[in-house]
Parts: sequence; structure tokens; C-alpha cells
Amino acid sequence: MAKEEKVTKNSKNKKRGLFIAALVIAVALVIFTVGLIGVYGAHSTNFAIVALSRIIPYPAVIVNWEPVSYFEYAQSIKTITRFDEAQEELSFDSLEVNQNVVNRLVTNKVLDQVAREEDVKVFDYEIEKEFQSAVGEDEDEKEIEKNIKELFGWDVEEYKQNVVFPFVLEKKLSEALYGGDADAPQKFAQYIQERISNSSIIYLVPH
Repeated sequence: MAKEEKVTKNSKNKKRGLFIAALVIAVALVIFTVGLIGVYGAHSTNFAIVALSRIIPYPAVIVNWEPVSYFEYAQSIKTITRFDEAQEELSFDSLEVNQNVVNRLVTNKVLDQVAREEDVKVFDYEIEKEFQSAVGEDEDEKEIEKNIKELFGWDVEEYKQNVVFPFVLEKKLSEALYGGDADAPQKFAQYIQERISNSSIIYLVPH
């Protein structure tokens, strides 16, 4: 009798476990689907969709079969919109914002791919040196942080990664490919544009 009760109890526990697993999968599918609609249907940049895209790596663009995350795209949209609002003399419509963001994300991905091919790396001390050179060593640190926050909504480290890092990477790649040529920047810009033109790019967001 005790054995039959144990079998029955195990059977109930197994059924309960299957039900919970099915429920978890169903909820996950609903969340994933809501995210798909928000990302690819509405191209939303609201808090919930952006937060979800940080967890689920929906791609915004695929460059040579390497994805650029929707989270990065949405954050860039919000940053440019914020910067635009802070500069009263500037005004971009949503299409221009999307084009600028997508073009920059594609360029950054291609730069990253070229850097791996050329084995070019950017180190923290190089980023810091460039940052200090740009803002000036005598500038008030708190004032710098305040201005960056007001203009971009970033902290200083985010600014270094989003602005200073790509700048340093471009400079190092230009030097690696064209050395000290006087027209190295122009040659490098043309080279990157050619790489982009010859890349396989799948756009999943407006561009």
C-alpha cells in the first residue's frame, strides 16, 4: 500500500513539474513574441522593450553575419535624440536619426572586423590619454561629467567607450594600414566605405 502511495505521489510530482515547465516555456514565448512585435513591428525605444532587448539579443543589423544588437541601436537612438534636444540650433527628423545611427553602427562593426583582421587592439591607457587630450587636463572633472550627462545621458566611462574608443580605433587602423602618409585619413575613409559597400548587410530596422 505504501509503495502504491509513493508511486502515486511521484506521478503527481512529475505531472506538476511538467506543468510548471510548460508554463515557464509559455510565458517565455509570450515575452519573446511581445519583444519581437515591439522591436520589429513598432521599432520601439520605450523602457520595457529596450530592457527586454538587453536580455534577449534581438539583432538590429547583421553585418557579414555578425549581429549588432537592437539594444545598442535603441540606446543610440535615445542618445542622438537627447543630444538633438540639447542643441536648439540642430534638428533631425526620425528618418535622419535612424540613418545616422544605423550607418554608425554598421561602420563600427566593420571597423571591429578590420581590427581583428589586422590584429589591432585599443588599450585603456590609450583611451584615457585621448580623452584627457580632448577635454583638457585643467578642466573640472565634475563639470565634464555634468556636460556629458546633459548632452548624451552617459557617464564618463560610457562616453569613453562610445565616442573615444571608436575614434582611437580608427586612428590606429589608419596608421596600421597607411603608416604616416599625409593623406592616410582620406585613404582609410575610402577603404572603410569600400569595405562597407562590399559587405553583406541585413537591415532589420529602418535605415
